[in-house]
Amino acid sequence: MPYVLTFLAQHSLALLILSAATATFSWWITRKKLPVRDGLDLRFLGRFLIIVAAAMALLLSRAPLALTVAVFLLGLTLSVVGAVKFRSARQSRLYVEPPKS
Repeated sequence: MPYVLTFLAQHSLALLILSAATATFSWWITRKKLPVRDGLDLRFLGRFLIIVAAAMALLLSRAPLALTVAVFLLGLTLSVVGAVKFRSARQSRLYVEPPKS
């Protein structure tokens, strides 16, 4: 376990940049490929805020704990709301009645 903490302490900035780039790339690919895009932007913004909260906790030792927790909870809320909105838009698209002729 001390090896993991040492690795995270030494490479925390690189890991946060990699996770932010991965989240951005997955949002861009998903947004480009899917016909239903409702809620994807909220999910991305939520994930990005969660990554920002992790960066504040790991890199900024003087950041107030209340601010870090508030950013994390806002990101979690936006991510969940975006996921629910995306799922409901996808479900409504699947269950659209065919036009009557």
